[in-house]
This record gives sequence, C-alpha cells and structure tokens, in this order.
Amino acid sequence: MSPVIVFDRDGHFVAATGSAGGPAIIAYVLKTLIGTLDWHLGMQAAISLPNLIAHGDHFSAETPKFAPELLNGMIAHGLDPQPVQYEESGLTGVLVRADGSYEGGADPRREGVALSY
Repeated sequence: MSPVIVFDRDGHFVAATGSAGGPAIIAYVLKTLIGTLDWHLGMQAAISLPNLIAHGDHFSAETPKFAPELLNGMIAHGLDPQPVQYEESGLTGVLVRADGSYEGGADPRREGVALSY
C-alpha cells in the first residue's frame, strides 16, 4: 500500500522498500527508511530491526528484541509497549551500495529471500 522509491538529488536510484501489513505498513516502511538512510544500515539489517507500532494510544512491540534500557526509556516517557510475538511485517527492499552493487532484504518474520548482485 505504501511502496517507496528513493532517488538522490541527481535523480539516481538509491533504494526501494515496501511491505504488507495493513494499518502498520507505514511504520514498517518508515523504520526501514530511517535504518538505511539515517543510520546507514544495510537493507537486510534495517528490515530486521524490531517493530514498534502505534495504534492510537496503544503501542505494540517486539519487546524481546529491544534493549532493556530502551524499553525502560519508553516507559519513562509514557509509552507502554505491549509485547506481541511479532509484528507481521512483510518488508522487502533493495538498496544501492557505495560500489554500485545492489543489496536486497527480505523480512525474516515471513518466508522469502532477497538476492544481491
């Protein structure tokens, strides 16, 4: 529902990502974009980050995947992430590496693979 294609200022392809997941799709995709573009993670690493999804005032999270300090910080700031076994994202993506090759990523929460060339 919200695939994203990223281009640099010169119009060159940088990355693309998207997900299944109903109302949480935007959060899944945004997490992946932050991971790749802001934190300079590879596509697979960004897709594999734990999910934290806001549903109005309710937050669901893959709490076992978060560091205890981070969970405690969220709680201290008024967030009370409710544990879920997994947020069933279905992210896939591709990223252009610095050497011009491509790195694909597929969500480990679902079946699928990504091949890189």
